[in-house]
Amino acid sequence: MDRGQQQAPQPNRRSQTIWLWVLLILLVVLVGCLAYFLIQGLTERAGTAPAEPPVATAGQWGDRYCYAGAPRATASFPYQITVLTNTGYLVGYCERRKDPVWVCYRLFKPDNWSAPPRPQEFRTDYRTAARANTHDYSGSGYDRGHMAPNYAIAVCYGPQAQLETFLMSNIIPQRPALNRHVWERLEQSEIREYAPRYRQIWVIDGPVFRRPGRLRGGEDVPDACYKIIVREKDGQPSILAFIMPQTVSGTEPPSEFLTSVHEIEQETGLDFFSGMPPEFQKQYEAKTASGMW
Repeated sequence: MDRGQQQAPQPNRRSQTIWLWVLLILLVVLVGCLAYFLIQGLTERAGTAPAEPPVATAGQWGDRYCYAGAPRATASFPYQITVLTNTGYLVGYCERRKDPVWVCYRLFKPDNWSAPPRPQEFRTDYRTAARANTHDYSGSGYDRGHMAPNYAIAVCYGPQAQLETFLMSNIIPQRPALNRHVWERLEQSEIREYAPRYRQIWVIDGPVFRRPGRLRGGEDVPDACYKIIVREKDGQPSILAFIMPQTVSGTEPPSEFLTSVHEIEQETGLDFFSGMPPEFQKQYEAKTASGMW
């Protein structure tokens, strides 16, 4: 090579390597940020409760949870009731019995019929002094019976509401033949049949105590369960009322247990629909439906 000829400058390989690493790191950070915001958006959408329809127009007695007001204890109910508010339902809880004595909820046709996976654990409700525990039911022969139903509350009000149905303040001891068969069939009718057909329905249910037994944790075991379902037509209520004993075989249709609201009041010591004028209460509570809707 001619000594007088100047050598062309060589690129700095070390500098090139550094810049490549910097660009690679920036690309990884950018992709990570995009993935994070995408996952956050999907999570927020999944955790949002479905939109609810309007609750009630002027002149009707329905509200978000209860039809014509929450149930009230009468002079024949000997214990105090604590009212607990949840995302999709309202509970009247009796600390003495360690059970809910009434639960109110409203159902409507959901936008999406798919519910999240069923939660695996029941949880103690630390808002209560009784602190009922899921283990009190183990080996007792009784199911942990939901009063506000898991599936219907989930599809109407979302994942958080579903989790709250597994609070022990929503649970009573139910025999399997009742809980898994007759009671469940009626719950399915509420969400699959009545709510879509009538736009929205209101439900009140709970235990009936006559000569209650008791679980080892002190939870009273009811002799029967009641359920009241209300729909409106032209501003006027139509009511189905049931009392189902714990002794069912499981094969009976729910219609076999139709009764009147007045009979449930006599059995429970509770006053339902107290927000109605007395003449309406007397008219609607005395009727026993001739059949299912």
